[in-house]
Amino acid sequence: MVKLDSPYFKDFNKQELRVARNELFAWHGYDFRSEDMKAHFENQDWYQPTDITSLAIMQQLSAIETHNIKLIEAIEKERY
Repeated sequence: MVKLDSPYFKDFNKQELRVARNELFAWHGYDFRSEDMKAHFENQDWYQPTDITSLAIMQQLSAIETHNIKLIEAIEKERY
């Protein structure tokens, strides 16, 4: 996992930012409720949904993953 910075996301649109943020949760097996995220990640070979809660996933995230999520959230708020 790489610690990302704002310039990396300069060309991302609203949906791409949302997918990027949620991908970090998907890697940990989050079972999405939103139909668009569920459909997107179910099409990924690596995605294995589990019954783990979002709170439990938040506790499993590395410092870099947490940084990247917060960065994407800040960009989303700034742009949209």
